[in-house]
Amino acid sequence: MKKLHRKIYLIGGEPELAVYGDIAAVFKATELRTAYDQSTGLKSDAIRIYFFGGASCGNISVEIPHTAHLIYESEDVVLKAHGAVRYGDWYGKALSVADLQRKKAVIVVPGLNKLNIDFVSRFIFRPVLDSLLAASGYIPFHAAGVVSSDGGCLIIGTAGAGKSSLVKGLVESGFQFLADDRILIKYGGTGGLFIHAFPEFIRYAGSEQSLKRMISPPDTADTVVPVTRILFLDGNKSDNSINIGHISKAEAAAKLMQYISSNLEPELRRQAFTITGDICSTSWACVVNGWGDPHGWIQAVTDVLKGK
Repeated sequence: MKKLHRKIYLIGGEPELAVYGDIAAVFKATELRTAYDQSTGLKSDAIRIYFFGGASCGNISVEIPHTAHLIYESEDVVLKAHGAVRYGDWYGKALSVADLQRKKAVIVVPGLNKLNIDFVSRFIFRPVLDSLLAASGYIPFHAAGVVSSDGGCLIIGTAGAGKSSLVKGLVESGFQFLADDRILIKYGGTGGLFIHAFPEFIRYAGSEQSLKRMISPPDTADTVVPVTRILFLDGNKSDNSINIGHISKAEAAAKLMQYISSNLEPELRRQAFTITGDICSTSWACVVNGWGDPHGWIQAVTDVLKGK
C-alpha cells in the first residue's frame, strides 16, 4: 500500500484532528489550515480520518452488514448505521465508513484530482467530519466567529449574506479569528458553553462575480472562548442604510436553530436544540439590517463589538 502522509489540525488550540492521505489533493479537499508545528503529538482521543483519493483506490469496496439500518436517503446520498458505525455512499463518487465511538473514519474518493475540490470538501468531507466532531461533544453550526471584547461572537447568515466579508474586515481591524463557515460549540468543565477555534481559511470573494479565494487569517485565536454575542446578518445588500437592533433571547434562539449543521443525526440535533437555547439565554444578540458601503458596515459592527 502507498505510504500515507499525515497532517495535524488544531481545534481550540489542541491537536484534535489528523488527516492521513495518499495524494496531495486530499489535503486541499479538507480546506483546513494545518497546525504550524506538525511534530505536535496528537491527543490520545483525537479524531483520525484516512482519506484516499488516488485513481488506484477505485477498487476499494465497503461491505455493509445486512443488519445495518437506513438513517438517511436522498437521490444522491445514502447513509446507514450499524451500532456506532456509519456507512455512506456519496453522489455515486465516494464511500465512507465512520466509527463514532473510536472517532475514526475512512473516506474513499477515486480520481479526486478530477473532481471539484470545493464540492468534495463541503458535501463529502465535511459531513463525515461533522459526525465525528458531534461524537466528540462538539455541536457544529453554520456560522463565522471572532473574539470580541468580552468573549466569542457568532456571526450568522445565509450563504452570500456577507459573513466572510465581515470576518475579513473585523480581522483586519484587530479582532481574533475563530472560524469562517463552521463554528464548534461545546460545554466546558464549568458547564458554560465555549467556542473552539476551527482551523479554516477565510473564503472571500471581492465581488459577487468573483470566485472565492482562501485567505489565511493573520491572527488566529488558537483557544477556547465563552459565547457572549450573536450577530445575525439579514443579507439585504440592496439597502444602503445600516441598522443594528437588539432582539429577544427567544427570537435569537429561533433564528440560531436554523443554522445547526444539517449533517447531524436526530438525537444529536435534539441536543443541539438544547444547546441553542442555552447559548441564547446567556448571550447578547442583535440583527444587522442593510449593508451600506463595506467600510461603513464593518465600522458599525466594530463599534458594537467594542461596546461603543
